[in-house]
Amino acid sequence: MVKKRLLLSVASLVLLGGIGYGTYASVQQQPTAVKQASEQSTQSKKVAHKAVTKHAESTSKKTTTKIKAKETKRSVASKQAQSKEAKQVSQSEQASVAKKEQQASASAKQTSTSQSATTATPPTTTRQSASSAVVSTAQQSTQHAVSHEAPAKQPEPAAKKVTLSVYGPISEGNAALINHASLTIDDGETVLAVLKRLTGQQGMPLSYRGIGASAYVKGINGLFEFDKGPQNGWLYRVNGVFSNQSCGVYHVKSGDVIDWLYTEDLGHDRHAPQG
Repeated sequence: MVKKRLLLSVASLVLLGGIGYGTYASVQQQPTAVKQASEQSTQSKKVAHKAVTKHAESTSKKTTTKIKAKETKRSVASKQAQSKEAKQVSQSEQASVAKKEQQASASAKQTSTSQSATTATPPTTTRQSASSAVVSTAQQSTQHAVSHEAPAKQPEPAAKKVTLSVYGPISEGNAALINHASLTIDDGETVLAVLKRLTGQQGMPLSYRGIGASAYVKGINGLFEFDKGPQNGWLYRVNGVFSNQSCGVYHVKSGDVIDWLYTEDLGHDRHAPQG
């Protein structure tokens, strides 16, 4: 009985030891399995990421290839269209050249026919008639060109001008109140009209009386007759010559030089003619 109990005790201890070892081994294996599972998950994720990346790259390459193919097709189509247009232009040009050649050939045939019809005419006469026809054609073309030329511009007439001066008393230095002023004139203007216009432009007072043959200048720039004595007054001369005509009837012409002079001795001091 004692032996049986000892055997049962040993057997139970062995059994408990086996159960404990098994539990320990299972507990030790669980972290390893977890690690392996985690590593497998990480590897599967990496594989999946690589697969996605490769798929995206292949898709991008395919898209780029398609775009390039489309652009190539468009370029080829454009070149073909340009080639067709060039061929059409070339064909039209060739047709035009052929048509011109046909017309030239027909014209040559007509010319040869007309020449054969006049074989009785000597060669010298034919050459002369041909040259005269060429000369006639050249003359006609020249006349036609001349007739279409723009008419030559006519030169504008030169402006008509006179020169006018006004001198004060000799006793005061023969001062030039107006010194060789140039003035454009109109046809039919008189010495008085020119004096009036020039003094008006320069703001110089002018006093006169009468018109036409009775016109008489009394004062210029505030200097009047009799201001310096009983024999004072204004005289005028044209081109160095004193006139016996009134300044209201003496008509000037282009290029005239007019001088108005103040005399203090009835013209003797100005060498004016007397009488």
